[in-house]
Amino acid sequence: DFERPEHEGYRPAERPIQKRPQDNLAPEGDIEIWRSRDDYVDFVERERVEVTKYQDNLRMEGEFIDMRTRDDYKVVRGERVDIIRHPDNLKPEGDFERPERRPVGPAERRTPIKHPDHLKPEGEFVKRPKEAVPKKGDRADVKKPQDNLKPEGDFERPVKSPVKPAEKRTPIR
Repeated sequence: DFERPEHEGYRPAERPIQKRPQDNLAPEGDIEIWRSRDDYVDFVERERVEVTKYQDNLRMEGEFIDMRTRDDYKVVRGERVDIIRHPDNLKPEGDFERPERRPVGPAERRTPIKHPDHLKPEGEFVKRPKEAVPKKGDRADVKKPQDNLKPEGDFERPVKSPVKPAEKRTPIR
């Protein structure tokens, strides 16, 4: 039988008390600390100055009756002035020839211009014989690079023992 050891429950570890070394240094005199943000600490909201309106001697004369509302004023496109064509003394003389307009159809592709050259192969041209290429489904031949390593001396090869079927283990129930 396997017995599992019993452990104590987990609890936080004891923390060591921090040791602070004491010294005999003490600040003397007044220390003035000035920070720029302290300038805005005593900010008090001031009362607004009353606007003084000076009197003038401009007075409206007559009765002022305003009966229109803003809806009466709408954006309207202004009327255009009729174009006035002044007569002139220019008259066309003679016959005018206008080119005939051909109907525009789909464009035809331009045939490329091949200029003849004076380069001709001299002598007999022997084509390289084509090697048989493996077709789809065929396995390509493995190309082994040749080397100049040759075995020297005798080699002892271990004798392999024939493999037999192993015994089947009986199941534990």
